[in-house]
Amino acid sequence: MLDRASLRTLAQHPEQNDPLLNVALAEEGDATVLFALADCVSVGPEALSRIADRIATEGERVGHEPLPELDSPHFRGARRAEDAEDNVTHGSDLDARLVVHPRSDDAVRDAILARHEGDAFFLLAAAAHRHATNEALERLVRWPSKTALHDRPWLALIDPSAVPPLVVETWVKDDDALAREAAARICRDPARLGTLAADGSRRVRRAVASNPGAGAIRGELATGDPACEVRARASSLLEAKKDLGEARGDRGVDVGSARFKSAVESMKKGGSVASDVVRAVKAGPLDPEGARLAATALDESIVAAMVSELPLGDEIGLALAAGIAFRDDVVQHQGADGELVMASVRALAGADRSAGAVTGKGRFAAWLSEGVAHATASAPDDFIRALREPSLAADRMVLARVVQRAIARAPSWVNEVAARLEPRDAHVPIAFVEIAWREPSVADETLERLLSRVRPAPRLEAAPENDADLDPGARPLALLERVGSALVGRAPLSPRAALALVALEPRRVRYVLSAMPQWKGTLTGVNVAKVLRAHAGALSAAGPSARRTSQAPAGWTQRRLDEVELAIALAIGDLGPNDVAARLASGQDMLLEGTALAAGMEARAALDGAVLLEPLVDFLARGRTRDAAALACWLLVEGLDRPRSPSAIAAALDAPWAVAERSPARSGAAPASARSMVGAGISEALATLERRRPGRLAESLPQTPRGRAALVSGIARAYRALGGMSVNEG
Repeated sequence: MLDRASLRTLAQHPEQNDPLLNVALAEEGDATVLFALADCVSVGPEALSRIADRIATEGERVGHEPLPELDSPHFRGARRAEDAEDNVTHGSDLDARLVVHPRSDDAVRDAILARHEGDAFFLLAAAAHRHATNEALERLVRWPSKTALHDRPWLALIDPSAVPPLVVETWVKDDDALAREAAARICRDPARLGTLAADGSRRVRRAVASNPGAGAIRGELATGDPACEVRARASSLLEAKKDLGEARGDRGVDVGSARFKSAVESMKKGGSVASDVVRAVKAGPLDPEGARLAATALDESIVAAMVSELPLGDEIGLALAAGIAFRDDVVQHQGADGELVMASVRALAGADRSAGAVTGKGRFAAWLSEGVAHATASAPDDFIRALREPSLAADRMVLARVVQRAIARAPSWVNEVAARLEPRDAHVPIAFVEIAWREPSVADETLERLLSRVRPAPRLEAAPENDADLDPGARPLALLERVGSALVGRAPLSPRAALALVALEPRRVRYVLSAMPQWKGTLTGVNVAKVLRAHAGALSAAGPSARRTSQAPAGWTQRRLDEVELAIALAIGDLGPNDVAARLASGQDMLLEGTALAAGMEARAALDGAVLLEPLVDFLARGRTRDAAALACWLLVEGLDRPRSPSAIAAALDAPWAVAERSPARSGAAPASARSMVGAGISEALATLERRRPGRLAESLPQTPRGRAALVSGIARAYRALGGMSVNEG
C-alpha cells in the first residue's frame, strides 16, 4: 500500500490516470484523494461506485484520519477544531458531488437519495441529472406545494428528454394531481395536453397554461376555464424557455447557479405564489375552491381586504373562512390586533345586527367552523394537514364545532379522522385529543397513540385555555394514569384531571401538598403540572404505593382552609364530601370562586363514584341562588348531577345571587366592591362550559341585566385566546 503523500500525488490529475488506478485510489485514499476524484468529470463510474460504498460503510468520517502527532496520548487534548467529530461532513460533501457527477451510476444516485431522505438539495440534483432515475423523478414530482395556488418551479429543472414517454403517460393517468401537474409541465404531445387541460385540478390546468407547447389549448383555457388564475396564466405571455443544456454544462446540473438555489429554497417553503396568480385572485371573480385557496395562500393583508369586501355568509364567504382556518401562520404570529383576525371580526360584527350575547371572537369561531365543516367534504386532505399544524382549524373553539356538525352527518367521523392522523409522524392537536377522549367509540389504544404525539404547548401560561381538559370520569383511571404521565411536560392537564391523577399516587399527594402554599389561592393545571414534572423521575423510580384508606379527616385539614386547599383535600380523600358541606354551611370555610372546588369534586367522583358527592351537590344547589361561587361550582359539576340545559343556565343566572364579600387576608383577593359585579368565578365557569361545547351559551337567554352581563362575560372569556393568542391579548 502506498503512503498518503503518494496517493495524493497520484490523485492530482485523475483524468490522466488509468481507470483501474482511480478505482484503487478510491479504495485506499483519504478524504483529499476522494474529493479530487469526485471533482473530476472524467473519473469513471467504477471509481465513483467505490467512493459511494465507502460512504455507506464509513459515514461522515469517510477518508478522515487525524494527524498522528495530534492523535497521540500527549496531544489528544489539543485536537484541531476541524478534526472534531461533529465538524466532519466528508460523507455528505462527497454525496453532493457524486449525485451531480455526469458519470455516476443510477444505483449510486438512488443510494444517495436514500441516505438523504427528505433533503431538497439532493432530490433536485438527482432529478435534474441528465440520466435521472425513475426513482428520483417520482420523488421530485410528488414533492408537494403548500396549496394548489403555489407553483412548483423545481419542475422546470427536469430535462424533458430524461423522462421516458411511458413515465409521462403514467403521470397523465395518475390519481395524484402532483404527478399530473408534472406531466402537464413536461409533456409536448397535444393530445395528452388536451386531456390534461380538462383535468379537475386547477393546478394541473395551470401547468398546461404554463406549457409553451400547449398552443391553441392555452387560448381555450384563457376564455373558458372556471379558475381565474388559470385564465390569467393562459392569457399571459410566456417568457422564452431557457436552454437546459446550457444550464447543465458538463456536470448535468449547476448546483451553484441562482436558478438551482432558488428552486431548492422554493421546495423547502412549499412553492411560491406567482404575481400573475395574485393579480388574478384580487381581480376575481372567485369560485369557492379559489376563494379557499386564496385565503390560505395569499398574504394576510390581501385576504383581510377580501374579507372586508366580499359577503361572508354565502358559499364564497364560507370558503374564505375555511381558507383562513387552514392557514399555518395566523396562530404563530397573530397578536390581538392581527390584521386578518380583526378584519374578520369587524366584518362579521357589521353583518350581524341581532345584538346578541355572542362576542366578536365568538362570531369569528362560528364562521370559521361553518367554513371548515363545508370544506371537510371537498378538501379532506387540507383539513387533515391543518390539524397537524398550529392552525385555527385545530383550535379547540373551532374544531369542537366542526365535530358537532360532522358527527350529526356521520357518527364515525371522529374515528375516521383519528385513523388518518395516527399513521403520520406529525403532531396531533390537544383539541382533537379532548374530542376523542369524550367520544365513547374511540378505543383507548387509539387515544394513547394520539396522545403520544400531542403537540407540546408553546408556553406554560397559567390559564385554562392551555389545559388538556380530560374528564377523569369519562375513561378508566388506568388510562388516565398512563395518559397523564405521558403529558407531563407537554401539555398541562386541567385541574379536575390533574387532581385525579395526583390522588392515584400518595407520593404525588405529598409533593402537591408541599407546593400548595406557593400557589396563593389559585389552582391551575400548570401549577400541578410543574410539581409532577419536577418529581417525575422520583415517582417513576419509587414504583406504586397504596392510597390512603382512612375516612377520618387528615390532620392538616384541622384549620381554616381556602378554596384550593379545600378542593385538594376533597380530591385526595383527606376530607369527605359531608365534611366539606358542613364546613361551608357553618362558615368555617368559604368559597372564593367555586371553580377549584368543582375540580376537586369531579376528581373525587372519578375515584369513588358520583353517589358519594350527592350531599355536596345538594348543598350547592340550595346555595346557588344566593352565592355566586356556589352557582359557579354548581354549573361545572353537571356531570355529577344532570346536564345544565340552556334554560337552566339562564334561570340560574337570573337568580338573585351575589358575589359575597371576602376577607382579603383570607382570600388574597380584593373586596367584592372593587371587583366586577359578575365575579371571576361565574365568568370562568361559563367559559369552561363554552370551551367544553362551543356554541352552548348562545342558546341561553337570561332576562335580567346582570344575567345577560354574566353570559357576555363568560363568552368573552371563553374566546379570549382563540387561535393560540396570549390570554392577556384577547
